[in-house]
Amino acid sequence: MKTLLKPLLVALGIASLVPAPALAEPSPEGKIGSCGKMEPPEHRGHPEAGMMPGMPMPPFLHGIELTEAQRDAIFSILHADAPTVWERMKAVHKAHEALHALTMSGKYDEAKAKELAEAAADNMAVLSLLRSRSESRIYALLTPEQRKSVNEAKGKFGPHPANARFDIPRDASRKI
Repeated sequence: MKTLLKPLLVALGIASLVPAPALAEPSPEGKIGSCGKMEPPEHRGHPEAGMMPGMPMPPFLHGIELTEAQRDAIFSILHADAPTVWERMKAVHKAHEALHALTMSGKYDEAKAKELAEAAADNMAVLSLLRSRSESRIYALLTPEQRKSVNEAKGKFGPHPANARFDIPRDASRKI
């Protein structure tokens, strides 16, 4: 038993020295995200489309060939909204953190929890409106042929994932 234990410990010690990113498999493009994991395409940006890396394109533009003028206009639209998006995301995060802290404090206050949940929801609503507005402005930049491609691609993927998760009638009450 002792003779097997020593080589096993040596092997484990050597294995622990190998850095984790060296064990990660690269993506088909040869890129590895932070933490050694592949990042989903929507988080890598679209450098092939001329956009800044890390700036996500709206999903409906995947596979659409854009002109330089369109890419510039899309960048301007997304860049203009970036400060508001950043501030609202920070507010959502802080509200969720505070709600979690309240939940685990042992001094749960229903009114305070409701206030925090509503703050998070209000900020998420603003983010949804910003995204909707900017995507509408981007869609308006597309040529009729590009719009046709977008609409054809939309039908290939079925219902929107947010709608597919729950089988809730549209007239369902939001009361809990």
